[in-house]
Amino acid sequence: MTSSIILELEITLDGGLHTRPSAKLAALATRHHVACTIFYENKQANALSILECISLMVPKGGKVSFEISGEDAQEFAEDIHAILSPSLL
Repeated sequence: MTSSIILELEITLDGGLHTRPSAKLAALATRHHVACTIFYENKQANALSILECISLMVPKGGKVSFEISGEDAQEFAEDIHAILSPSLL
C-alpha cells in the first residue's frame, strides 16, 4: 500500500541543510523508494537531488516541509528526523 504524508521539521544541524545531510537525504530517498519534495520558503526541491536540496539554502533553525509518498513513507520520515533534527529525538 502506498501512503502519503506531510512532515514539518525544523533543521537543527549547525550548518543547516548543507552538502553532507543533503547527500544522506538523497541516499535515504533512493533506499526507501519514496518520492519526496522539500519546501522551504518559496522554493522546492526533489529530495533525490543533492544539488536541489543544497540550493534551498536552509539555515539552522529553518522550517521545512516534506511531502513524502511511497510504501516506506513513514519509515523515511522517521529517518529524516534522525539526520536533520537529531536533537529532537
